[in-house]
Amino acid sequence: MKSNPVVFPFKPFSRLDARLQKQSYADIETDLATLSVLLPKKIFHNVLSHGKTIEEKIFSIFVNPQIRFGEKSDITQLKKYWLDRISYFTSKKKRLECTILGFPGKAPVPIKTRREMPDFGELTSLHRLYELTRHIRRTYAPGARITIITEGLLGTGIGLSMREAVAYEKYLQKLIKKLHWNGSLRTVPLGKMQKNPAYKKILRSEIRKFRDVFNKKDKQFLAKYTAAYASIFHLVSTRGNADQTVRDAYKAHPKTAQGKRLRTAIAHKAHKATIGYFATLSVRDKLKFLETTVPHFLALTVSPKPYRLSFQLVPATVTLLAHHGIPFGDIIQYRQELLTSQKPYIRVFLTKDTDREPFLYLPYKT
Repeated sequence: MKSNPVVFPFKPFSRLDARLQKQSYADIETDLATLSVLLPKKIFHNVLSHGKTIEEKIFSIFVNPQIRFGEKSDITQLKKYWLDRISYFTSKKKRLECTILGFPGKAPVPIKTRREMPDFGELTSLHRLYELTRHIRRTYAPGARITIITEGLLGTGIGLSMREAVAYEKYLQKLIKKLHWNGSLRTVPLGKMQKNPAYKKILRSEIRKFRDVFNKKDKQFLAKYTAAYASIFHLVSTRGNADQTVRDAYKAHPKTAQGKRLRTAIAHKAHKATIGYFATLSVRDKLKFLETTVPHFLALTVSPKPYRLSFQLVPATVTLLAHHGIPFGDIIQYRQELLTSQKPYIRVFLTKDTDREPFLYLPYKT
């Protein structure tokens, strides 16, 4: 999959005209410890570090194609910058401090997923981050810690409530703690920057600025806007609408009046949310939120760009981030794909789960 410097690559819906199938399935319930056995073993085992210095050895890990997401040159062209950043920690024999932004909350689009809390998809991504820290520790004894900056604040623009965003993050924390990964992973909400007295004023200013450059048809901004809008358009909440109406609305030319109205409403909200997305990220940078939260951090990203270390948050064979869909076996797919399939499946529920939707789906093998 080709990487995108603005957002994780967008995957269009397929089979929107296909008939919804009446499917057969079986239900099972199990606990987290049992499900954790399904997590892949030694996923970065073949990633070998190399170099003359410890800084070069650590750097080589991030360049490895099993780790990075995007072009090698995106990282290597700034090798000196990264060696200097790494050296800040190694010279003091301190663990590396890394950040990654993501995990905004489940997409409020029922044909993607009906779940509100994290599931096995998020668990798999957390596991990949944890395994990265373990692999670094094999090369550099102090190891690394990754601070996940959860983007629930951005979710409010597409119709997620802050209540849901907070509950989603707390669920992530629960998963991390139960699997004893809390020595290597932690979460900090992006929404924390709202406590800064200057936040609202700067946000209003940035929204005006991005509206202005959009209206002036600035080519550089429009390219970024277009990349982000495609994803955000398919993230705007469609809860409360029938699946069939939503499927129609996502067609370039809806066939029903309901589908046309919904598509128009989605487009209006998506434009506003896209402007808000860029404005909020700009506020984050102006307030130096990341620098204040995690001084001297190494920035990981799923959207390769200069001064960011791209990382495969999902396996190379997976085309969706966890919050965009449902975990089906070892992939993430839209619920829409399950609805239009005639294949039987197993719904796996987590014991004492706070979300009534399945935690995982598995193929039913007869």
